[in-house]
Amino acid sequence: MTEMMDKINIVLADVTGIKCNQTEVMDSLKFYGDKIDDFTRQMETVEVMMKDLNTAKQEILFLKNECSELRSEVQFLQQQSRAKNVEISGIPERKGEIISQVIKNVGVHLGINIVDSELDEVHRVMRHPSATNINLPKNIVIKFSTITKRNQFIQAYRHQKKPGKMYTIDFGIEGPKQAVFVKEHLSPYYKILYKETREFCSANQYKYCWIKDSKIFIKKDHGRAIQVKDETTLQRLN
Repeated sequence: MTEMMDKINIVLADVTGIKCNQTEVMDSLKFYGDKIDDFTRQMETVEVMMKDLNTAKQEILFLKNECSELRSEVQFLQQQSRAKNVEISGIPERKGEIISQVIKNVGVHLGINIVDSELDEVHRVMRHPSATNINLPKNIVIKFSTITKRNQFIQAYRHQKKPGKMYTIDFGIEGPKQAVFVKEHLSPYYKILYKETREFCSANQYKYCWIKDSKIFIKKDHGRAIQVKDETTLQRLN
């Protein structure tokens, strides 16, 4: 009996130990269960945040596109405001000069009669900060009364016997012979874009780069002309 009781006590002690271990296991299971619940709640919070983030990203993308469109529209309107303008570079500045008379003399050389009523505004402008030679004379901007007269002036310059070749001596300006250039009056943005476009053409075998009606075009030897509306056009082509 004594031996049996000893064995029973040993078994009871083992059972007690098992119960203690079971309690520890249950406590551990409860601890990790609580952790899982916390993790689940955190994941739900993260999912909500991700949805909000995706919504915010879509809104940002929409606003970015809208901002880009508005910027393009403003730049286009700025250029359109120059639709009647011509810019002339290379004519030396003279004290007391009457610029309108200088322009009339240029017109005579080009075979175009220009009267005062056809000139809305004539003035010199500061050279663009990107200009390589700041010592050159200020350019002259002419605002004609009509787009037709402005186009007539540009076409006469482009269709001379020697296209694009005109000098100060051609219309009676004294001093050293200097080249004079007539071009469409571009806004600051389009001047920079035109410069970047010419550099792009040099680096990518585009043979032609020109401006017509305040729009920039490029073309290789063959194929259609491509209008460069902004920097993204060059990025796509590159």
